[in-house]
Amino acid sequence: MDPRFKNEITVQGIAASQGIAYGQVFVYIQSDVEVPSYQVEPDKRIEEVARFEKALLVTRQQIAKIQDEVEKNLGAEEALIFDAHLLVLEDQALIGETIREFETTARNIETCFNKVSSRYIQAFSEIDDEYLRERAGDIRDVAQRVLQNLLGQAENSLTRLADKRIVVANDISPSDSASIKTEVAGTLETILVANGQFVEVGQPLFLIRPDGASKG
Repeated sequence: MDPRFKNEITVQGIAASQGIAYGQVFVYIQSDVEVPSYQVEPDKRIEEVARFEKALLVTRQQIAKIQDEVEKNLGAEEALIFDAHLLVLEDQALIGETIREFETTARNIETCFNKVSSRYIQAFSEIDDEYLRERAGDIRDVAQRVLQNLLGQAENSLTRLADKRIVVANDISPSDSASIKTEVAGTLETILVANGQFVEVGQPLFLIRPDGASKG
């Protein structure tokens, strides 16, 4: 046996659409932004609110740029999903509650925004209506981007892919997918079995969407 393939394993999945994805795997491990928590001094509180407003503006510019790129490359219909993301940034209830939380607790704005946005995500996740429930994903995606901007963190690692890869992830947001700046062989969209779950021979383990193929 060729020693290069000594540790090779084979797993069986089911494609999400027609085609074949072939290439090296890039495992995209998503995790929530770590949010520091600290007290803001009284003479810094106006500056803290201004920092929040700037982060909202920068996030709006980033999403608008992604939307323009998607519209240019894939069409206006595909870009419509980012309208919902931009609406999150205009949500006066979300913004207002964050500022009120800051005024009440004097904790840093990241902590306040994370607390309020998490409450919104939880509320929408529990709604029976599927359309409204999906908005939780929009809020989560936007909230993580706002927090990254507040903390001065770089955009996700998908923006820095140097070569063609098959992206493997438990979930991938629209902005994550659209931010990829290079060709991607395919995207593993859904893992069909839980960690540690027993599987039968031939049971599908995941869904793969080949490059250039639409969802569904």
